Amino acid sequence: MSHGASTAWSAIVPVKPLPAAKTRLSMPIDSGIATAELAVAFLCDVLAALADTPAVAQALVATSDPVVAGVAESCGAVVVDDSGHAGINAAGRWAASQASVAGPLVVLVADLPCLTPRALSHVLDAAVDHPVAFVADADGTGTTMWTSLTPLANESHFGPASRAAHRASGAVDLVARVPADAAGPWLPARLDVDTVADLARARSLGLGPASAALLSAADPVIPVTVLRTSDDQVVAADEDGRVRRLPLAWVHAAGWRAVVPGQRLFVSGDRVEPGA
Repeated sequence: MSHGASTAWSAIVPVKPLPAAKTRLSMPIDSGIATAELAVAFLCDVLAALADTPAVAQALVATSDPVVAGVAESCGAVVVDDSGHAGINAAGRWAASQASVAGPLVVLVADLPCLTPRALSHVLDAAVDHPVAFVADADGTGTTMWTSLTPLANESHFGPASRAAHRASGAVDLVARVPADAAGPWLPARLDVDTVADLARARSLGLGPASAALLSAADPVIPVTVLRTSDDQVVAADEDGRVRRLPLAWVHAAGWRAVVPGQRLFVSGDRVEPGA
């Protein structure tokens, strides 16, 4: 039975202090983007998805960082100071105890820049039938979300090998219970970004507006010349002779239905613009 849309969930997003955020995500120096900026953009996209999900009644951010607190409040979230409660598990429990969380609870990581209301609704709709459940990350070893219908009666187990830890605790593995196509509708709720490779995958899937805007502003514009086309890609070379394979969808998104060998294009991140 589908209950998620009629259930009022409280969502808690623990966020560590910015100097300690995304330490594994080292952006190129010439990008001009600090990891703290990415962490804030990711949070904004998570909060935007929460705000647009009908089943989410309130969003709470647990943090001791004043910048994060200010951003969270500007996004409409309730802020709980988690000083003295380090770690996502302790911060989530503390926030739930300090705020008016009476109904079901979802605790989620702050680095889900692709999260959409549709994907989150899939999760909550599945979770409402289980006392305690969780969502495994895209790599299959970690966790991006933990849910409880009685939030103060149970504990989450985020951390290394958390999928196994949550299973051992008796929480229901939601990803294991859905068909193999969960990598489709559910992927935006599973793709947490910890590394540059994760970020590339997230950009391919589709970032939220804050993350997309931050990265687009830093993307260099690279002129390329079309060499040939196929059914699904355009093969082009930049001015240094490096071959680039561009998804045909990027070209179509720029308004071009076809390109020909010798044509000049400009590539920036995942965008293509026509050249002279």
